[in-house]
Amino acid sequence: MRLGKIYSTARLEAACQRARTLGACSYKSIESILKNGLDRRPLPAQPEATSAPRHLNIRGPKYYQEKGEGSC
Repeated sequence: MRLGKIYSTARLEAACQRARTLGACSYKSIESILKNGLDRRPLPAQPEATSAPRHLNIRGPKYYQEKGEGSC
């Protein structure tokens, strides 16, 4: 809330988006992003999502579909 009194809403939103991307959502992190003007730079490229490894102990979505009444 205090940062909203110093910086514009657009800058604060951009800083929060960058902080979420980096996993650094503390007040100090957002303040640092704003002080250093990082909110004005493009966001870093997101790594492509990787699929889960194939393994016998990993259950897929079919496992969690209804198996009928009375089953656990």
